[in-house]
Amino acid sequence: MTGLNARGKASGWNPKTGELAKTMEEQIEKAFQNIELNLKDSGGAGWSQVYKIRSYHVDLSPESLGATVATIRKWCPNHAPVWTCMGVAALGEEGMLIEIEVEAQVPR
Repeated sequence: MTGLNARGKASGWNPKTGELAKTMEEQIEKAFQNIELNLKDSGGAGWSQVYKIRSYHVDLSPESLGATVATIRKWCPNHAPVWTCMGVAALGEEGMLIEIEVEAQVPR
C-alpha cells in the first residue's frame, strides 16, 4: 500500500468561532465535519479513506451510541471502518461530550 497514513482527532467545536456544540448529537456531527475538513486540508478525499475510528464518550448511553452509529453510516455510506468506542470520565474541555480519532489511508 503506497500513500500516507493520516491520523486526526476532532471534537464538536466550531473551527471558526471555537464554540462547542451543546448537544451530543450536534457534537458528533460537528466532530465528523471537522475530521472531513482536516482530511481534505491534508490532501485526502475525506471520510471515504478512513479505515479506523475511535470515539471517546462521556455518556455511553444507547442514545449516544446510536447517534454515533448513524453518523458513521451517514459519512461512510460505502464502507465500514473499524470502530472502537470507549467511555471516559471527562474530556479536555468542560462541556465536551465526545472526541473522535481516525486513521485514513491517503494515496500519494
